[in-house]
Amino acid sequence: MHSDIDKYNSLLSVANTAAALLLEADTDSFPKVMKRCMKMIGRNVGVDRVSIWTNIHKKDGKLYYKLVNQWGEKGLPAMDFETEFSYRDIMPNWEKQFSRGEYVNGPLEELSKEEFEKLTVFGIKSMLALPIFFRGDFWGYVSFDDYHNKRYFSDAEVNALQSWGLLAIGSVKRFESEKDMHNALSALETAANAAQSANRAKSVFFANMSHEIRTPMNAIIGMTSIGQSAQEIERKDYCFKRIEDASKHLLGIVNDILDMSKIEANRFELSSVEFDFEIMLSRILSVIDYKIEEKNQILTVTVDEKIPASLFGDDQRLAQVIANLIGNAVKFTPEKGAIKLAAEFLGEDNGTCTIQVSISDSGIGISPEQQTHLFKAFQQAEANTTRKFGGTGLGLVITKSIVEMMGGEIWIESELGEGATFFFKVCLERGSEGADENSAYGKKNTGDTEISDLKLQFPDHCILLAEDIEINREIVRALLEPTLVDIDCATNGAEAVLMFKDMPDKYDIIFMDVQMPEMDGYEATHTIREMELSRAKTIPIIAMTANVFQEDVMECLKAGMNSHLGKPLDLDEVLKVLNRYLT
Repeated sequence: MHSDIDKYNSLLSVANTAAALLLEADTDSFPKVMKRCMKMIGRNVGVDRVSIWTNIHKKDGKLYYKLVNQWGEKGLPAMDFETEFSYRDIMPNWEKQFSRGEYVNGPLEELSKEEFEKLTVFGIKSMLALPIFFRGDFWGYVSFDDYHNKRYFSDAEVNALQSWGLLAIGSVKRFESEKDMHNALSALETAANAAQSANRAKSVFFANMSHEIRTPMNAIIGMTSIGQSAQEIERKDYCFKRIEDASKHLLGIVNDILDMSKIEANRFELSSVEFDFEIMLSRILSVIDYKIEEKNQILTVTVDEKIPASLFGDDQRLAQVIANLIGNAVKFTPEKGAIKLAAEFLGEDNGTCTIQVSISDSGIGISPEQQTHLFKAFQQAEANTTRKFGGTGLGLVITKSIVEMMGGEIWIESELGEGATFFFKVCLERGSEGADENSAYGKKNTGDTEISDLKLQFPDHCILLAEDIEINREIVRALLEPTLVDIDCATNGAEAVLMFKDMPDKYDIIFMDVQMPEMDGYEATHTIREMELSRAKTIPIIAMTANVFQEDVMECLKAGMNSHLGKPLDLDEVLKVLNRYLT
């Protein structure tokens, strides 16, 4: 009797010591302290392993549990902390027993046949499994395994171990709460640091963007002033040329901003057409050649003969990627430097061709640290890049998005001072022998015909122009004056509807702005199409708007328009539309 009391007091003393250690443990030391306490309890009660199991969740009517803490003597088989077990599949009776507060105690031989067969494979001779309730709910259980003796645990041992188990679970819950709080605070700190970093990057970006926008604006305003006061025609022509160059540069910045906004809003889309790869490439090079000549650089181009003559994909976006990478190579390569472009055919799978393009330069190079910032929004390789070379820092982000949307990847190989090589792969469908008529670069594309092949005058035709802004009406009139086409103007959609209704046979085509007072272009188009006039169903209606997102184009077509012209207007594009619908 005294032996049992002494045992109980000894175990209770150890349990109290273990509980005190757990209460003093901080988040970092808790796992080690818990294992030490379990070892103290296990050694005192004479078992080989102590385990804490927690219930996780119910799924398909089954309650699952898993191991969360364990101590065991050396040489025992390892237990898995990740595996989830179902009471119903492992120990069918235990869930009901534990839920009623009943425990398992004694040699395995005293258990059911099914329980004996599942536990004896571990080498256990006897065990005590005590259910633990936390705030009235069945939380899990604590098990004590004896691998050497067939025994029953005394009531004194059961009571003391139950008390310790409850204290241990309370410590586990405290640890989990503190750990969750620590993780939450850490995540919050990480997010705050990331937000601060992003804000700093955006602040730098907006400062650079302000510089990038103001520079061509300064040129436009300054050259306009100089041109107005100039007496010589040559001087005025020079000013106009500089204004044109600055305007195109400014438009490129605006397009980058629009592309970036679409990417961040997940509204960036590709439009696939059939096109000729080499013709697309030659168009890019013809545009960028003058920059290469200005810096006396040498450009070498190699195109794999295995690349199909015709491919199916978004040729304009692919051209944007290549033009951006070549433009960067020219920008960061000194005078008389070398640039190489190589296009390689990597293979074909079920009609999908993988093409790799590399652009190498002998420029300033990029360090490994700088490379980590290359494809991040609002950032450049280093802070002074914009001040030294210009640029918005958006080009490579947009390039990466386009390449990935084409099922490919982009990467760089470079060392500081040793030049750089950008590689990218894209997946494109094999086209037919000749490119499709809808291609922006294809051989058969009538919309891409050289201006010399287009009809340039339309003396017997009349355009109805719906545009609410006077200067825009003036620009269209001035642009089309050499075409000899007649132009009648409406200042809003409602007026355009009335003018067409009164003289439907007078107009051969309607240029329709989208955003106008009283009645916008969508409603005006819909109203015209619904008229009981045969001409209303067939007259070409062309959207003429600054809304240039793909969804904007689709909305114009959905409203009943035939085509789309983006602002600022390009005379070549306007002429192509007139040739398409008036000849």
